[in-house]
This record gives sequence, structure tokens and C-alpha cells, in this order.
Amino acid sequence: MPNAVSSIAAAVLWSCIAVGCEAPPVVSQPDGPVPTAQQWADAQERRAATVPSLSLRGHADFEWRDSTGQHFDDGDFDIIFRAPSELCLRLSKLGQKALWIGAGGGQAWVIFLNEKPVRAVHRLVQPAGGAPERAPAGLSDAMPGIERFFDPDRLAEALGIGRASAADVQSIAWDSGRAAWAVSLPSRRVFVRGESLLPIGIDWFDAAGAVTASCTLGGFEWLRSEQAIAAAESSKPLVPTRIRVEVWSGGRTRAQGAPDGVLQLAAAEPTDASARLKPQMFSWDDVRESTRPEVIVAWE
Repeated sequence: MPNAVSSIAAAVLWSCIAVGCEAPPVVSQPDGPVPTAQQWADAQERRAATVPSLSLRGHADFEWRDSTGQHFDDGDFDIIFRAPSELCLRLSKLGQKALWIGAGGGQAWVIFLNEKPVRAVHRLVQPAGGAPERAPAGLSDAMPGIERFFDPDRLAEALGIGRASAADVQSIAWDSGRAAWAVSLPSRRVFVRGESLLPIGIDWFDAAGAVTASCTLGGFEWLRSEQAIAAAESSKPLVPTRIRVEVWSGGRTRAQGAPDGVLQLAAAEPTDASARLKPQMFSWDDVRESTRPEVIVAWE
């Protein structure tokens, strides 16, 4: 059985805020034409281009389920992102770092800092959506579903700053449950709001098209910066400060019932911290040197 902090690590990526008992109201499709694939891709590209870096820090409340039952815990998190695909996500419990997830230089890693001995899993980054389902032995014990997120492009999507090509769009249709346009792409569906096409959620699929992970973005605030963002006030980027993610693991999908993890990330104001970024955060060699994992598993 994974210890409490390992389970916290599982919850941080694979969980979502607990949903209420009442079904959300049905929202009718807005008047006007359906957005085109090119309009959507252009809107996402413009949005991503206005977020050179992103810092989110705050509190996480989560629950997870394993063979012993249901569990609840909380902790602190910080996320540092630098365009286009460098990322550092760390989880702390009682002031001690428990988990470090990172990507940069064509590599991705997760380090279980609470384990004895400290363990890291490392791999070369695959093409978007290309991470295989079969993870190294033991990885899923502590973090169910991590193999589906061992991909910086996927994590950028979960922050609402993903990019995609219009050629990848399979369809765009109104989703009354999400009250958003649903943009279907290979292995995922992105939900975007009305005319602004602001991303408010994502569903990720397995090879059979069943939902195995999902997230909802909310609490949007203007991105703050120590240096003025070169944009008009109306075009400054809105960034989510409430990030909700669900995951189903062990071959389960959303159609089979409640998720295996549930989390609410509540961040303070989002910041463009370009002036304070340290390149070492996104370097596997530097992170390995600073954390000194005693066991390194190569994910081939």
C-alpha cells in the first residue's frame, strides 16, 4: 500500500474537486455560426503566445481511492511553466517536498522525494499523446494514470495554454453539459467558451475512445507580471486559478463510475515570473543533481 504522501502525489495530478449531487443546468447553443477549426487553432495560438511563463502557487485538497478504501488529505503545490513546453510541478506536505514532476530539453521525469530510497522515473519526451499506456513496474502503485500525463504538452493543456493544429480537429460541436464548444482531437476533447474560445476543460481518451482523465478550469484571472505585458488590457491573458482533474486507473473509465482520484487546486494570483525563472528547474541533469535520487528507472 502506498504511504500517505505517495497517495498525495497520486491525487495531485489525477484528482478533481468533488462534484455536487445536482446535475448542471442544460445550456442552449449560442446563436451564430459554429467556430471553424482554423479559428479555434488561431485563438489557442494567440493565447499561448501571451503566456511566456506562468507561476501558480496555492493549496490542494484531494481524495483518492485504493485497495484499502477512500482517503483524504491536503498539501501545498507550486507550478512553474515556461513556453513552449518546459514545466516544473512540485508538491509539499508539512513544508517538505514530496513530489517533483518536470519536463525540459526533450526529457520528462517524476521524482518521489518522500520514498526511501528516493526514486525517479525518467524518459525521453514522446510526440504529443504518444506516451505508451504500459508504465514501468511500480509507477502506477503510487500515481495511478501517470503514464497518460508523462507529456509536457498534455500538462500545458491542463493549464489552459495548449497548442494544436487546425488539421488535427475532427469536429466542433456544442456541449450543453459543459456549456461550451467541444473540439474533438486525436485522444482528447477540448472544451472552449463561447466567442472567446477560452479553454475551460479537457477530456482525455484511451485507444477505445473512453474517457480516462478529465479536467475543469475555472477562477480565471488576468496574468500578473513584474514587467508590463505588451498587450492592451482587453487582450491580456486570463489564466485559471482553480484546476480540477479526475482520473480513472487500472483499466477503468468514466463510464464505470466514480474516479479513483479527486482534487481541487486553488492558486493565488497567476504570475508571469520570467525575470525570476531558473533554467535549472527544467534540466534533468540539474534536477537529478539537486534531488539525488538513489533509484532511477528509465522508461523506454
